[in-house]
Amino acid sequence: MRNWVVSLAALALAGCGSSNSTDFTLDVSGNASAMKQNLAVMHDQTLSLPGVLAATMTSDAEGLTFTIPAADGYDPAEIRMDFTQQGPSTQIAVAVDVPQVDMGAAQYLSEEKVEAELKKNLLAWKEQWRMTGDAASTKELQLTLALVALAAQQVDPAKAYMGGFDGFDFGAMESEAAGWGEDNELPERDYPADDGGWGADASGDGDDGGWGAGA
Repeated sequence: MRNWVVSLAALALAGCGSSNSTDFTLDVSGNASAMKQNLAVMHDQTLSLPGVLAATMTSDAEGLTFTIPAADGYDPAEIRMDFTQQGPSTQIAVAVDVPQVDMGAAQYLSEEKVEAELKKNLLAWKEQWRMTGDAASTKELQLTLALVALAAQQVDPAKAYMGGFDGFDFGAMESEAAGWGEDNELPERDYPADDGGWGADASGDGDDGGWGAGA
C-alpha cells in the first residue's frame, strides 16, 4: 500500500471560518483568465476515486467554486477562488469552508490545516506559473482535494485507490501534512493556530504526528 494511505489514515482536520470571507490571497504575474482556466481542473482526480463522491466545479465571472461532498449529516466542503486582474498581475483570493467531520479517535477535520496545505500548494503552483505559464501543474492541488474528499466522506483509506497519482512523492506528503486534525472533545472552542501539519490539539499540548492530534 502506498505511503499516502499512512497519511490519510491519520487524517483528522477543524471547521472554523466561512467560505464567505477570504482566508488568504496570492498575487501572481500574468493573465487572470488564463490562471482561472488552468486551475479549473483542480478537482479532476476526485472524479476517478472508487467509492468517493466526486468534487464539482462551477465557474462564474469572478472565479471558481469547488464543492466537495461530505458524509451524511455534514455540509459539503467548499473552496472558492476569485481572480482579479491588477495591471500585469492577478490577485487570487481563496476562501475555504470545511465541515467538522468526525474522523474517530476524538479527531475531526481541520479547516485551518486545509487552508495551510492549499496555500502551500498554490505557492508552489505560482512558482511553476512563473516558469512555465499555463503549463503549470495542478497535481498537488488535485491531491489535496482528493484527500479532503476521502476524509470528508469518511472513506476507509485502505479501500481507496489513487492510481492517478502514480509518481507522486507520498512520503513527502506524509511528512508535510503531519497533524491534519484537531481534538473534537470541545468543538465549540476557538482553537489556537498551529503551524505543524493540518491540525492542532485542543488541549494545547500540540500535535502527536500524522494528520491527527490526540485529545
